[in-house]
Amino acid sequence: MYVYGFCETSPHPSALARGIAGPLQWVEKAGLGAVVEPDLTLDSLPTEAEELLRALCDHDQILQTLFQQIPILPLRFGTCFGSLEALEEYLLQHGHRYKQQLDLLGHRGEYLLEWHSPPEKPSSELPRQGREYFLAKKDRYQQQITRAERQANQLSWLAQTLMAEYPTCPRATTGLYLLATPAQTGHLLKQLDHWQAHCPDWLLTLGPVMPPYHFLA
Repeated sequence: MYVYGFCETSPHPSALARGIAGPLQWVEKAGLGAVVEPDLTLDSLPTEAEELLRALCDHDQILQTLFQQIPILPLRFGTCFGSLEALEEYLLQHGHRYKQQLDLLGHRGEYLLEWHSPPEKPSSELPRQGREYFLAKKDRYQQQITRAERQANQLSWLAQTLMAEYPTCPRATTGLYLLATPAQTGHLLKQLDHWQAHCPDWLLTLGPVMPPYHFLA
């Protein structure tokens, strides 16, 4: 039995779409709901790279659809239980912890804030030879050093600012996951403008809102 996520028992999703390979169902136990695909097992998941990637994308899309309807704690791709009874027993044992996480995270989504170094603007061609060539090459090299120093200072400021405002947020390779309610989204976008103004040599982007994957304990 494949499990996509845990939810509050009310409200239910208005409609359950098709899962990776078959229909979805709703299971309730110990005051907690679960969206499951009963006929999908770990052994029946595809093994070929292309089909496996498609199943992973389907998993994320299903959770995104559910997230737009109800508060949900998303589970990792490939989360399966041997039977309905095993799932119900798990909910009995761990339901209290998941209810606490739903209270904390259920009405929030995560955004990925990323920073990238934009490509340098095309430089004019260097003189072909002579003293002017070496002077122009030296000037270009100095501009690159100056830009790298500015970027380092700006990134240091951004890191300190984010650590002060979001000390417990998970980090990505070139970014940070931020947690916000729908009401906080406008403030987050204003913060993005503020951060970008202080980091003109970086390109800051804020990804679409997603279920809180990276905040689950």
